[in-house]
Amino acid sequence: MIWCRFHPASSCLLTLFCFFGTAIQAGAQLSSTEQRFLDLVEPIAQAPTEDFRLLPLVKMGGVGAGYRYQIAFLSYGVVSLAHSDPDRTPHYRRLFLRLLDKMEHPTTQSFWKKSGYRGDGKSRDNIMYRGHLALMYALTHFSFGSTRDSEKFHKLVNSLHREMVSSPSGGICCEPDQLFIQCNTVALLAFSLHDRLHGTDYAASGHRLLRWAQQKIPVPGTQLFRDDYRMNNGSSSLQMAGYANAWTISFLGAIPEYREQALTMYRDWKQSFAVNTPGIAIARGAPEWPSSLEDAPREFASATLCTFFGTLAAREANDRTFHRKLSRSLATIELIRPALNFLEPEDEKRARLALYISLYARTFRGWSTLLEKPHPIFE
Repeated sequence: MIWCRFHPASSCLLTLFCFFGTAIQAGAQLSSTEQRFLDLVEPIAQAPTEDFRLLPLVKMGGVGAGYRYQIAFLSYGVVSLAHSDPDRTPHYRRLFLRLLDKMEHPTTQSFWKKSGYRGDGKSRDNIMYRGHLALMYALTHFSFGSTRDSEKFHKLVNSLHREMVSSPSGGICCEPDQLFIQCNTVALLAFSLHDRLHGTDYAASGHRLLRWAQQKIPVPGTQLFRDDYRMNNGSSSLQMAGYANAWTISFLGAIPEYREQALTMYRDWKQSFAVNTPGIAIARGAPEWPSSLEDAPREFASATLCTFFGTLAAREANDRTFHRKLSRSLATIELIRPALNFLEPEDEKRARLALYISLYARTFRGWSTLLEKPHPIFE
């Protein structure tokens, strides 16, 4: 079995997961976890639009990054809360729209120029921001019945679609030279909602990208993809393929014409990256554990991220047993992660960021569930 063949350096970590995960199982209730998530989101959303102090700005390569991801995934969690608690939909709508205002704020977009990338990051490339912005515009209408941003939604989706169909790969880069399949699937879900709301056929454009990826960056023997692709030299990496494919599955599985492909990918992902025990599970960031103890901290971070997104993929694939196991692991990480701040200033911020993502992953009900039907227009 796969879980018997992991690196010895990870055995202590898995033992901790099993111990704490079992303890948490007895007393945890989903409603209390959702309330914890709401208690976290409300002060962030209700703060003035220009106030980002409650969002940890983690340094990546010396450049502040991550606001776009934090705001997007927190907003997706709000959509899930509204599904669980429909009587308070007006409150969740207000929170969502406040988060959207933050997403549009120049502070969120400033990473592009600080990183020295060409252009303004608004008219091309930068799918890592523009894709999430498009999906948030889509959810404003689809999940909350607000047409406040309909014009922006049309304009952005049309721009992304034109760029995607004219691209040699069928996809849009994040950084100007680096393509990630997972980030493009966010835009594809936004396209799918635009199709359902306005009768377009934009989501079909993703087929060419997925065919290209299977030719250029396959994980051999599977329907999975490598983590990224460098357009200037054709290089790619497997180091973060676990999280990248789990992310892809969690979005792609909610688009009807891609669901079967997403489920096939999920089966391959689980076989390739899951570390499964009778009571608890984690997911590896790469197909193999690192060969030296020196790489253990990096692999812990990679496995944590993959476990976050694996929880979302399991939910989308309706794999309830594995979803429960991964959720127990995340509950364990929430307990032990603050104790793993290895004397680096950024670690406290990373621990807070990990908590945000963990609560989101544990409470999110899955796109297929949340997008069954549009909310009636309230304006």
